[in-house]
Amino acid sequence: MNQPHVLIVGGGIAGIFAALYSKTQHPNIRVTLIEQANQLGGLLASKRYGGIEFDYGTHVPRTTLIPEIDSLLFAGLKDEHWRQFQDINAGNVSLDAHLYPFSANPFLATHSNDAVSMQLNHMQTARVEQPDWPSLHTQLNEQFGSDLVYRFFAPCLRKKLGVELTDLAVDSHKLIGLSRVILGDSKLMSTLKKDPRLDMLLAFANQTQGMSKAMNMYPKINRGIGYWIALLHKQAINLGVEIHLQTTVKQFKLSDGAITHVELKGHNIERVDHVCWTSPSALLFKACGQDPQSTFKPTIRSTRLFHFTFAQPFLSDNNYIDVNDPQCDAFRVTLYPNLRQIHYAPYACTVEVIINQYTQNCSWQSIAAELVSMGIVAAENSILLHVEDEIKAGFPIMSPEFFEESLAMATRAQAAFKNITLLGKASGRVFFMQDVLIDCVAQLDQALACYQLLNKLTDTLSDKLANK
Repeated sequence: MNQPHVLIVGGGIAGIFAALYSKTQHPNIRVTLIEQANQLGGLLASKRYGGIEFDYGTHVPRTTLIPEIDSLLFAGLKDEHWRQFQDINAGNVSLDAHLYPFSANPFLATHSNDAVSMQLNHMQTARVEQPDWPSLHTQLNEQFGSDLVYRFFAPCLRKKLGVELTDLAVDSHKLIGLSRVILGDSKLMSTLKKDPRLDMLLAFANQTQGMSKAMNMYPKINRGIGYWIALLHKQAINLGVEIHLQTTVKQFKLSDGAITHVELKGHNIERVDHVCWTSPSALLFKACGQDPQSTFKPTIRSTRLFHFTFAQPFLSDNNYIDVNDPQCDAFRVTLYPNLRQIHYAPYACTVEVIINQYTQNCSWQSIAAELVSMGIVAAENSILLHVEDEIKAGFPIMSPEFFEESLAMATRAQAAFKNITLLGKASGRVFFMQDVLIDCVAQLDQALACYQLLNKLTDTLSDKLANK
């Protein structure tokens, strides 16, 4: 009997987990993972500058509280090398360049917002859920009120993405941390959140209230999140996963709607029994020589990364800070000494900027000035290092057409190919890491159920041979 062969395309976290899970659940199958870059991880990567590792922005893995997921991804992390913490300790800058250190949710009760009472009154009578809102603009106006949309949501999203609220899909604000806001102190927010309607719109004033039991992870040693990916890479190799970097699919061959063979660039043609696909679905159709039946091209914003090291400690003890203030170009700031709990010079940070017509002219000097204005860096602190990097395939504009076409493309792919499983963002269903991992388990269990019988038959045969 030929050994069943599962090919996983794409070495981001969905592809890595799919390889680990498939091989542990079905040890007798052959698992091949391919990635077009020279390392696994996608955006979960790190680069070294001046002897210090910087990430591609804030990436802090978090347990899912599902044993079969967490045991694969986190059980091998040694305590002496890894910091495990429940409180993510994030802050935000949302209005008036005011640093609010107790939550990543936007704090909007600053001195310039003189209409908090009116905004809360609106939210107490708002329609929280409506299935047919035509755009994010309509949704936010009905949920939070026109005044808060004018003061905060519209300029914030315009700065971040370079588009108007009318161009964005319903609920897309949730994907960048704007689902709930803070409009008062801990006592007021705790009282208001007892109302189920307001609970959907307001956040606790302190992130330690209502905190999840999930644990966050980050290296204590002077390494970035790419260290985690390197450990997972090694773990996959030890399990017997075949990994090919700088490799892409040249062509799939099909028979009766099923992919039977794959030709990888630089490799021979090989038989394949199942394909797990984590890349854009349009590329799957192209690899199969078929028309994806779509002319839609999403707008993608590149992300510019500004890496700094400073001579003196930061003024904030937050692990990261979301920057929503429309007057700032920064999108998010990662403070590595706080994440690593390593407090000695040089003090490193990364500032992410989503590039659009409003932010394209920013420079390292202007970003450094923003760090001072937000109260993260002291004015007299000396810059020891500044490096710029860029992520070309960065942030998609989350228009209604983007979500509709993503789901439609995934549906067409599932209907067109019998032995395909779409994972991660390719599925059109999930976007956050925890949701991606949970969805992976459900999809893989369904797709690879046929190999349970093979495992049982192989184990039975092995037992019989051992007893002879």
